[in-house]
Amino acid sequence: MNIKEFVDKYARFAISAHNVQPFDFQLKEKSVEVLVDPARFLPAADPKEKDLRMSFGALFEMLSIAASGEGFELKYESTGKNQWRIEFKEVSKVPHELFDFLSKRFSFRGAFKKQDILKNLMSTKETHLFFNTKAADKKKIAQKYDEVNVRSLLQPGYIEE
Repeated sequence: MNIKEFVDKYARFAISAHNVQPFDFQLKEKSVEVLVDPARFLPAADPKEKDLRMSFGALFEMLSIAASGEGFELKYESTGKNQWRIEFKEVSKVPHELFDFLSKRFSFRGAFKKQDILKNLMSTKETHLFFNTKAADKKKIAQKYDEVNVRSLLQPGYIEE
């Protein structure tokens, strides 16, 4: 498998915030340049680029897992703000324990099966749940949640994105 085939096969499985995969891949002979795709980046929804950085991290982790099963070792180097070079070195295949799960990633848009979540959580050993039963506290939490959502929705360009 060459680098182009690798990127074509695995880049589509990359998870990202807002599920927009804001990456632009530029193929070189022994490397790939990964930049932000301005057409898919959401500046109003992510003004501090926190989600973008997490998306890059998820991409790199996923590519590293994929590389292990395809006989590549990857070296990452920052080449500027939100710009990365990934160098490929051929090595023997030693698939990561999650390699077989990469191709099984998908988005589920159907209804979830109803189940007793609390019962399932309580059956684990280290579960700590905190319930707030005071009506006044619940109201404060709900108001804060609404405040944050309204602030996001009022950001210039958020609705258009």
